[in-house]
Amino acid sequence: MNEFRKKAFLKKFPFLGNEYFSSFDPDYIRVKRIDRELLLKTPYRYEHDGSLGETSYGQRVHLILKGNEVTEKVTPGGHSSSNYAYTPTKEWEGERVIDFIYRKGINPSDVKAIVVVEWDYYCWEGSHDNRDSKGIVVYLPKEDIGEMISALEKRAEIEVRNEIESC
Repeated sequence: MNEFRKKAFLKKFPFLGNEYFSSFDPDYIRVKRIDRELLLKTPYRYEHDGSLGETSYGQRVHLILKGNEVTEKVTPGGHSSSNYAYTPTKEWEGERVIDFIYRKGINPSDVKAIVVVEWDYYCWEGSHDNRDSKGIVVYLPKEDIGEMISALEKRAEIEVRNEIESC
């Protein structure tokens, strides 16, 4: 692990020292821009276990607000299953990042960054353990998030109006 790189990331993004991200490997951090696709993203979590091992992969999304406040995670959608008898498979819907912002009443201009933590864990008897933290993606705003949300709202209103008018 490159400690100089880690120190540089912590200096630029102090929120990476938060308990949610503290075990990050600086070689697996990427920085991108917040875009429409990210705001419409629903994080996902997959889990499967059995007597011989388990598999888990997915994403955890947190918003970083002014003052480096880290929000709770955006509710992920997911799938959970097991090889154990009588254990039902479960699937659930999550929420999109934009819906989380609305539900929590977050002022879009207070969002400094959106952090996506990705992981992939695979451990089954007789195979090589894969405990891969795919890394952290820090998304920074390139434009006003409020304007992006307003544009998405207008688009939804137009779609609903068109659907109603086509009846």
